Order: sequence, then structure tokens, then C-alpha cells
Amino acid sequence: MNRIAIIAAAAVSASFMSAVPAAAEDLSVQVFYGDLNTSSQAGVKTLTERVKKGVSLACERPDPRNLKAGLQWEECRDAAFAQVSEQLSQQGVVVPTVTVG
Repeated sequence: MNRIAIIAAAAVSASFMSAVPAAAEDLSVQVFYGDLNTSSQAGVKTLTERVKKGVSLACERPDPRNLKAGLQWEECRDAAFAQVSEQLSQQGVVVPTVTVG
């Protein structure tokens, strides 16, 4: 069964979780794609959507008013997408550049 893991270092900031000290934790989300034909346009499109959902789970979007957390969120997403692209390319799967809005 083919799968990729999205691992993101999510920073927990004391500014939006007052009872929790600032820390970082690794979050891992697995995205399965063994059921997809990744050589077809439809398969790549479905895989891209699954990757977007996985990154959204691994890198939770903060309150837009928290600029520092917003920057950390963008860095988390960029790192997660880079990691996924590397894992997939090692397995011979090319997925177009994706972004989560």
C-alpha cells in the first residue's frame, strides 16, 4: 500500500494558548494513494487534494490576527509540501506544486 507521511513541526505559542508553555511538537499525517493511478491526470488531481487535506491537518491555520503564528503556519505548510514532493519524487510520482489557502 503506497503512502506518504506529512510531518510538520507545529509551534505552540503561549500567545494563543495561555495555559501551555511555548513548545514544538511533530505532527504526522499519512496520505494513502495506493488506490490511485498516479500516471493519469485524474489520479494526480485526487492525490493533490489528499495532500492538501493532509497538510491542512498537520499545519492548523491560526487566527489571522496572530501575525507571528501566521508566519509559522506558512513555514509549516511550505516545509510539509517540500517534504511530500521529495517523498513522492523518490517513488517516481510527480505532483504539481500545490498551495492551501
